[in-house]
Amino acid sequence: MRVAVLIIVMLVACFGLAAQVLNDYRSVVSGNWDALTTWEYWNGSAWVPPSVRPTNSSNIITIRNGHTVIATTNVSIDQAVVVVGATLRVNSGTLTAFNGPLTPDVEVFGTLTLASTGAVTGSATTLWIHGNCDYERNGGNIPLAS
Repeated sequence: MRVAVLIIVMLVACFGLAAQVLNDYRSVVSGNWDALTTWEYWNGSAWVPPSVRPTNSSNIITIRNGHTVIATTNVSIDQAVVVVGATLRVNSGTLTAFNGPLTPDVEVFGTLTLASTGAVTGSATTLWIHGNCDYERNGGNIPLAS
């Protein structure tokens, strides 16, 4: 009995570490970064449709499994995660990874695709790619970890 209670307490503690925080964003469908219908955000008690797109001022931004989010304008982000099975595609404009209080600031477990006119800026500590990076352009650069 004690072991079962201990396991339940440990599970609750672990899941509590991954709990939503006010102003977290997550994708609800594939779509354009600027489209409000692509996102929902945590208002402190429920996931609801947002009134603004996620930016570097948002809390954690998650692109979920099975979703492709496409940036066609300049986008500034911090604390963003592209999970396994998800894609962040930068078609045009620049995706700027801000160097906020947490490292890494943008973490890709799925796929980051840079189209011919898309770009990513940031420092070596802001962008970590654990998954795939499709680079569809001649020239330019991606910030690399050292």
